[in-house]
Amino acid sequence: MIANTNMLSDRWKLMQQEVSGYFDASQANTSLGIRFEQYRSAVEMIKEKPLLGWGMRGYLDEMHNRVDAGRYDPSIREFNFIHHEFIDLWVKTGLVGMFVQAFAYIYIFVLFWPTARRMKALENNPFLWKSEFSVRLCGITLVLMYVMFGQSVQFFVMNSGIIFFVFPVIILWSILAGLNAQEVVVDDNSHLSTSGKM
Repeated sequence: MIANTNMLSDRWKLMQQEVSGYFDASQANTSLGIRFEQYRSAVEMIKEKPLLGWGMRGYLDEMHNRVDAGRYDPSIREFNFIHHEFIDLWVKTGLVGMFVQAFAYIYIFVLFWPTARRMKALENNPFLWKSEFSVRLCGITLVLMYVMFGQSVQFFVMNSGIIFFVFPVIILWSILAGLNAQEVVVDDNSHLSTSGKM
């Protein structure tokens, strides 16, 4: 972190320049300027079709028409998605699609969340406890990363974005299933040893 101080300082200055350039001089051909211009166009389009959205083709056609009419900077034409996951979903699929995506994130987050009841069942086996806690932490971290990074890019319009979410969820959930099966075996063995002593 200390070694990157100069780089972070430079990026901060660039961010300030691009923000002020957009709001003070309408410069929309920068990294942040394009995003702000996309957000501005999306907000206006969402107002017209808030519930079901424009659809992918409808969004692109309407966005191009508005750019051609001079309402938005031409720089946003090169992207078929908006650099914000929930805004992109809202303008294309409406509130319905946005809530479906939010529900998917919340559902997976809750599945992996290490509740006290889930972890208490493993308190007699430190190895299984640590293993399951680590896997669950990876699961919720994956969801949080997609939600946070999705504030500046739409991952699910790219094959890589889909693959690196779906497959890790499957792998992590499979590991949890394996750990749970191991827990059952341990419990059965402990019961057998207890009954043997009796």
